[in-house]
Amino acid sequence: KVWANRILESDRRRYSEELERLRGQLEAAVHAHRMQFDIEFKALSEIWAKVAAVRATIGQVRPTGDVVDPAEDPAVRIERRFRAFSQAFGELVQAVDDQTPFYTEAIYQELSQAIQVARREEIGMRVHRPEEPDWGENGRRNSAEFVERAETISRLIRERLASLRVA
Repeated sequence: KVWANRILESDRRRYSEELERLRGQLEAAVHAHRMQFDIEFKALSEIWAKVAAVRATIGQVRPTGDVVDPAEDPAVRIERRFRAFSQAFGELVQAVDDQTPFYTEAIYQELSQAIQVARREEIGMRVHRPEEPDWGENGRRNSAEFVERAETISRLIRERLASLRVA
């Protein structure tokens, strides 16, 4: 009986030590996962805010319908709206570049496509004039494509964040 108690106590101690080792590994893994989630969430939140700003301004550069101040010169209005879009676009590019290591390749690829569309709009606004044929249509097409890409980015971000949740 004494030997059985010693063996039982030895087994309890060994299993208790193993349990503590496993608990420590689990806590370290949960901590690392939480840090990854926090970093990725922050990066994606910042990037999404920039995508939303471009989405809000790209359609205003060459709008299909407009409420305007009749006293404002149309060229001044276009330039003001273009500056707002161009600034939002520059901030998006900077955020994507700054945060690239912290989110998935799929999100990066879709962001790259959205940036190409916005860059096409920016170049079009710098090179072409409102009196040129298809000026407005090109703006509508760029705006619609950017909005579509933004919706895909939003879906990818939601899916990624859902996959990072600890159950």
